[in-house]
Amino acid sequence: MADRILTTHVGALPTPKKLVDLAHKRSLGEQFDKVAYEQEIKAGVDDVVRHQKQVGVDVVNDGELPHNVGWAWDYGAWWSYVIPRMDGVQAVNSGLWDSTLSAQTKTPMTPNDFVVSDWGERRDMAKFQEAYMDPHSGCGIPEQWMTEHHPVVKGPIKYKGQEDIQRAIANLKAALAAAGVQEGGYINAIAPASVSPPALQKLPSSSSNRRSCYSKISPGPARSCSLI
Repeated sequence: MADRILTTHVGALPTPKKLVDLAHKRSLGEQFDKVAYEQEIKAGVDDVVRHQKQVGVDVVNDGELPHNVGWAWDYGAWWSYVIPRMDGVQAVNSGLWDSTLSAQTKTPMTPNDFVVSDWGERRDMAKFQEAYMDPHSGCGIPEQWMTEHHPVVKGPIKYKGQEDIQRAIANLKAALAAAGVQEGGYINAIAPASVSPPALQKLPSSSSNRRSCYSKISPGPARSCSLI
């Protein structure tokens, strides 16, 4: 019986500035050094795994460094992770603030149905608009790639990110070995539903399952992935 509570965490860890700069160019569709980008991801994963080992985290992860964080705090990392890995979904040049969030609600409404208001109709957005529009306040979303684009479904949904995930697994395994972590670790994968509720509303009913996949990386070849 364990004599203590094992520790872990979920979420992004601070991204090295050089990696942020490369990811920033990648997010904007600008030319960037792909080799340097992959090298910075690998070095960053090595570093965050080593730090987790040093501070006593029992079940470590890659800190979500491969999730393309292109700003100091990037609220679009969900989209920039999911969209390139899926056929049938693409980002169009349509601002986030113009998106119709209420499109995801059921109509006609019945008692106790949950209503998601559009951005301009939200109570706190109206009462504290100055704070929400200040990119340095911590209340709102700073103007960045995701505020100028919007993901939509353009065709059948298929996963095409096999090479990306295999590279992420290899990087984490190498970092675990280098840090002497024997217990293994895991990669936090973003569910397709994170792309956009309005976009996912266009999915056929057979593809509407919300999936969340957590790959457990162990020193051996075994991996487990649960679909929710």
